[in-house]
Amino acid sequence: MYLFNKKTVLTLSLLLGFGSFYVALSHKDKPDDSATGAPGEITCNNCHTGAKVNEGTGSIAINIDNGITGYELGKTYTVSVTVAQASLSTFGFEIVALQKSSGKNAGNFTLKDTKNSQRFTAAVSGQNRVYVGHTLSGIKSDNVGSRVWEIDWTAPSEDMGEVTFYTAGIAANGTGNRFGDFVYSSSTSISPIPTSLEDANLNSDWNVVVKDKILDISYQLPSSSLVNISLVDTKGNLIQSFKNEAAESGSNSARYDLSQITSGAYLLRFTTKNKNLTKKIIL
Repeated sequence: MYLFNKKTVLTLSLLLGFGSFYVALSHKDKPDDSATGAPGEITCNNCHTGAKVNEGTGSIAINIDNGITGYELGKTYTVSVTVAQASLSTFGFEIVALQKSSGKNAGNFTLKDTKNSQRFTAAVSGQNRVYVGHTLSGIKSDNVGSRVWEIDWTAPSEDMGEVTFYTAGIAANGTGNRFGDFVYSSSTSISPIPTSLEDANLNSDWNVVVKDKILDISYQLPSSSLVNISLVDTKGNLIQSFKNEAAESGSNSARYDLSQITSGAYLLRFTTKNKNLTKKIIL
């Protein structure tokens, strides 16, 4: 049995308290390395405890140039990260952009606001990943309830396929320790836009007919899958989302009225759990 006098107990309490306080403060000037929730990574929940990831009433959201779903090679886009939590005004974030198939860096981040955001690198599975996260001055929001950071992202100069942005953030209660904060994470993906309309492709499992601005689609699924069907312009801007729900295996079909859409060239995007296809249509 070990006996502790009051002095020993007080010393231990101070050390433990200082440890928690240090952990909380150590990430105010920079997020923890590799904490976006991307494959092979932790989230901010590794240090900030009290609630599970995405368990609170707040949120974190990524917006790429007002919701584009495709990127042009070498083009620069504005990416915004918003962390929101009612009644709070201290927030933090971290984001990374990775090639979905390999986990490699995809494109390049450029800071729009060096006062409130910063770039840094960290090794994950033997590869250096490039991140952007908050600075010490960037954790305070002028508006109670949310904080927004904006970054420029330049798409890769060669086709890297689907690129996924992973982000995690903190809505802090301002007590100065790691307990009672809320942790949120999210991700969003964009695919390359064909460099010319002739590059658009569709396989024999999908059939598309457009007549008098009526779109008929039929397709075969080898197994049940989440299916997303959307219409984008040739710059990758989302025009209309037709379907984003589960579909059964076998034959499927749908008809959509496109009479309200301006005539011109568009791309139909079809995404299932194992396919990402594009088809040019003319209205």
